[in-house]
Amino acid sequence: MFKKMNSKLEALFEQKPDILAHPEYNLNETQKTFQIINNNQLIENLSYVFEGEVTQQNLESLFLQLSSYFEIGFLMQKTTKADYKMQSAFVYAKKINSTKEYPSMRLPVSPVFHILKTPAVSFLKKFNMQTLDPSNKMDAYLLAISPTQSIVLITLMAEPWAGLKIHTLQNTLMKINFNL
Repeated sequence: MFKKMNSKLEALFEQKPDILAHPEYNLNETQKTFQIINNNQLIENLSYVFEGEVTQQNLESLFLQLSSYFEIGFLMQKTTKADYKMQSAFVYAKKINSTKEYPSMRLPVSPVFHILKTPAVSFLKKFNMQTLDPSNKMDAYLLAISPTQSIVLITLMAEPWAGLKIHTLQNTLMKINFNL
């Protein structure tokens, strides 16, 4: 009895779905048209898009390109020795209206292109945006791109994927000529 039932189950799993048996569909051709998208490769393309000199005028354009890869981002401008002011920001691929006055904040001093990581909740509280991370699981990455400009990127992506993405961004930004 078990042999009959086992052979019936094997036969059931060995059958091809009807769509694959249909002569109109060529599965090999269909498979060739789909490719796996690697976001890290797309991040690397930023160094080609901004291969010229990045100045203060086109820095925001480069920064807003990152909205495709991170949930939240802040472009910070140094105002005093350790205080930074928000210059531009995005939340879930939408640019934040910069007419609202946001408070300045102290950021740690870090070498250019050095990555610092912290839980995002304390950073978001400073701008009264803690509702964007209700689960308190997001991480914030600080990356200085010049002595006066820093980028803070926040993601819900878990390690090691978030680390791979931020390191790819770091390597990409190091290839860009910042004249700030």
